[in-house]
Amino acid sequence: MPNHATPDDVDLERIARWFAESMPSFSAEERQLGAEVYRQLRGAEPIPLERLAQAMGWSTEKVKQILDKCAPYDEQGRVDSFWGLTLNPTRHQLQVEGRTLYSYCAWDTLFVPALLGGGGVALIESECPQTGAAIRLTVRPEGISIVDPAGAVVSFLTPDLSEVMESFGKAECVDERKRMRDAAIASFCHYIFFFESADAAARWSEEHPGTFVLSLERAFELGRKTNALVFDGMQARG
Repeated sequence: MPNHATPDDVDLERIARWFAESMPSFSAEERQLGAEVYRQLRGAEPIPLERLAQAMGWSTEKVKQILDKCAPYDEQGRVDSFWGLTLNPTRHQLQVEGRTLYSYCAWDTLFVPALLGGGGVALIESECPQTGAAIRLTVRPEGISIVDPAGAVVSFLTPDLSEVMESFGKAECVDERKRMRDAAIASFCHYIFFFESADAAARWSEEHPGTFVLSLERAFELGRKTNALVFDGMQARG
């Protein structure tokens, strides 16, 4: 895909299918637990496994067996992140119900709010890596309602992560899964940023082969399609 692809050049269906094929296939129980993890992470505090087990009516061992596959733990063994959402500070901040959460990349902030429940409204703040300008937007389940500056766009990348993701679920220990998760973040998320303008994004993209630029509306639509294909059933309740 060319660096200077315009929003109309990008096949969103193809990229969404790529995510669906690259990501692990979640069972019904994994989706149920995922919805509860998103709901509790909305509180912006690490989650003890025992609390998740109590909420699910499951044993702590069962909860841990499922979550070990994505290794979302802090040093105390509590859940502090989950598929696009983290409590660890990054460049990409989400304000949800007055609490501060973070995402690994700009695009995460466009699809994660719909998974968090509670109305799905998030105030996003990030920074343009080309100019240092602050980027602010409001994300709602139906779309993006406020953008400052108005011409902001997002960079994107579609590297072949399938090998990393396929190995991710087969790793024999949590530490190995953490290393693979970090590799996926480094090879994908670290190329997905908000930019204050298409010109700033184009200058940055020139220096990062394989990247291209999407309008915020198209990036949001890609997130909607990916949620339907990958994270269906993980939407938090309440």
